[in-house]
Amino acid sequence: TLFHEALQIWNNQSDRSEEALLAAGENAFATLSTNAEARNFWWPHFKRVAPWLVEQEEKFARGLLGIKAESSGRHEFKIEGDDYVLTARADRIDVLEGGSLRLIDYKTGSLPGAGEVAQGLSPQMTLQSALLLEGAFKPLSPWSIAEALYIKIGRRRSSMKVQPAGGKEIADINVTAKKHLAHFKTLIQIYRGQDVPYLPRNIPKKDEDEMDYDHLSRYLEWQLVDQKSKAGP
Repeated sequence: TLFHEALQIWNNQSDRSEEALLAAGENAFATLSTNAEARNFWWPHFKRVAPWLVEQEEKFARGLLGIKAESSGRHEFKIEGDDYVLTARADRIDVLEGGSLRLIDYKTGSLPGAGEVAQGLSPQMTLQSALLLEGAFKPLSPWSIAEALYIKIGRRRSSMKVQPAGGKEIADINVTAKKHLAHFKTLIQIYRGQDVPYLPRNIPKKDEDEMDYDHLSRYLEWQLVDQKSKAGP
């Protein structure tokens, strides 16, 4: 959260220098002044990341007209007469020459795999892209998207990287974004059916992965029962 806050402060400034980024970091990390343990862990990490982020900024500067940091999007639509709203918050949207946009998401944790994004299992970036195309991020117009990027902020230089969402699995983010939004709306329509059950564990990567509704479905209890039955008497 503090990384995102610091980057928001920096992205809202015209000064793109390392000094400005570190000053933004000091501003954000001031909330940890009474928590020496957390500050001593995160602040050195931020200072290691700062020079690399500035290097990337020099590449992003080509053709850059403006930056919209921490923008909120809202897409209202109807399905069978009922109102629905899909919302999103984009870490950063770059306005580029020629009327296109670049979507950026900063990640301090792990990145989703290219296949997961392309198949719609990690739809954050594709749905955000779709909302951009729908004009949901006002006052930005529904222009085309040049690229959608994850910026991985790792603890070591080797774990810092810029990665396109979907990688080579997505040939055109605009096409995939529209397709995923259509699939999202289809899914809502399916779940409107009174006889359609909600799945508590929908396509987990691994059987042992924790899912949001395990406590309601009592999955862990049934898992223990299954393990005991396989073990025999």
